Amino acid sequence: MIISNKLVYGTGVKGKLYRATENGKNSRVYSLWVSMLKRCTQKYRSKHPTYIGVTCSENFKSYSFFYEWCQEQTGFNSIDGHGKSWCLDKDILVRGNKLYSEDVCVFVPQRINNLLIKRDASRGDWPVGVFWDKKRGVFKAQSRDGNSKKNI
Repeated sequence: MIISNKLVYGTGVKGKLYRATENGKNSRVYSLWVSMLKRCTQKYRSKHPTYIGVTCSENFKSYSFFYEWCQEQTGFNSIDGHGKSWCLDKDILVRGNKLYSEDVCVFVPQRINNLLIKRDASRGDWPVGVFWDKKRGVFKAQSRDGNSKKNI
């Protein structure tokens, strides 16, 4: 294994304690860590405005810390009924949270995470699940079951 001192996304320190690959592929925890760091970059935020202001804690910038933290979390190794791994979420515990950290992040089933995704561009400033139907001139409520594109 080649160890590099290069920062991951300009901020993350990989370190030497834990392997980033398993069987020639990035490990799940390493992929989660890299994805989290990516969502904290200016380039990502410019394409995804809901991530403007999103950062991660100093502890989460360390792959070793993040690796150990994940191992202790409920849901980290969980798989839902459709074979999907649970998702790392930063804002279920604290609404509007912009910091990935050990104090507020949790693992949740993808289905639950999808139900709570905020889509400001299409729904305005109303609560999640509520939107203004321009055609009919009324408010509507909707949700998805997390497994399909059908509204329930």
